[in-house]
Amino acid sequence: MRTNRFLAVLLAATMVFGSTVTSFAATDPTESATGSGEATGSGAAEGYVNTNVVKVVLPTTTTTTFAFIMDPQKMLETTNGARLGTAWKSPGANDKYVYFKTANGYANESDTVYFVNKSSGTDLDVTVTAKASPAASGTTITLDGATAAAPTVTNDEKLYLGLKVAGETAKIDTTGVSIKVTADAPTTNQYTLVYNKGYKYTDIAGATFAAVPISVEGSVTTKPTEKVAPSLSVKWSWAAHADDFAETSGVNTVKYVTNNAYNISGATLDQRDAAYGSFHGGIGAGYGGKLTITGSSASITFLDDALEIASVQYAANGTTFAEDTTNLVVKNKTVTIKTGAWKDASAGAAVKVIFKDLTDDNTDNAPAPYVFVKP
Repeated sequence: MRTNRFLAVLLAATMVFGSTVTSFAATDPTESATGSGEATGSGAAEGYVNTNVVKVVLPTTTTTTFAFIMDPQKMLETTNGARLGTAWKSPGANDKYVYFKTANGYANESDTVYFVNKSSGTDLDVTVTAKASPAASGTTITLDGATAAAPTVTNDEKLYLGLKVAGETAKIDTTGVSIKVTADAPTTNQYTLVYNKGYKYTDIAGATFAAVPISVEGSVTTKPTEKVAPSLSVKWSWAAHADDFAETSGVNTVKYVTNNAYNISGATLDQRDAAYGSFHGGIGAGYGGKLTITGSSASITFLDDALEIASVQYAANGTTFAEDTTNLVVKNKTVTIKTGAWKDASAGAAVKVIFKDLTDDNTDNAPAPYVFVKP
């Protein structure tokens, strides 16, 4: 009897416990005819880079760029520049006896500096003004434009200073003279978007922009005088192009390369000739330049991904090109020119680097060849 009672109690407890567990069982949503769901994700903006670039490169000057010495008594010439030491270098037979300190010694014209319009799409009107001011003490020599053509006059005391801007020259006086020129934005895009710890819109390898060259020239009559030289100021200003801007007749901007298309080792490169595209003497996208090998060979390494070398050719006469695997070696993006192609060659010998067309549109879009010429 006791056993039956115990079994009855145990069975009842089991039934209660079992029903309790069943009441808390989870429902599988995939086994239901109705339901809903949700997923979330954060939003992020990659960022923004302004591609409308308005930027200029100002002329690089020092306190000596437009400083000058007038020497009507020819003392520097007579003493071979003894006071100036090793920096002196006579301008030669056409000396005009006004000297500016330049990168290559003293000359009758200052170094050229450049105002560069690096804007992506904004034309800029540039005004360059020069003015001579009387010296603080002493009698200032008379300013006269005629002495530029006749610096050897010995019966007068006159100084000429000329402002040279973009191919035009104006006589400098005490009231000030100006030359005006528009530096256009490039007609093709010279910028690209890059990422290096952040996005940046930067100029491409070989980027070329319009620049305004600025320099000052001078001459003085050769009558000895105690009169003193004036001081000189050169200023530049710019603004977005306006239709009523009165550009000086005859001015022309020049090409200025701001980002090297290639590096050169074992040689020097002169691009100052207009034929080579860059007037600031730096390495750029033009047509190469005048190459002087300073070691046993010269290496030219191209930096622009758009420039893939197809072949390299040599012309002893500068015009009839043919491949020369003995003196010209190509490895990846580097061309090595051995002195054999240069040592015994006459001035005008040339190396031409030809590039591949990297587009796939069945048209010839290969970049223009670069030509390096022996001076």
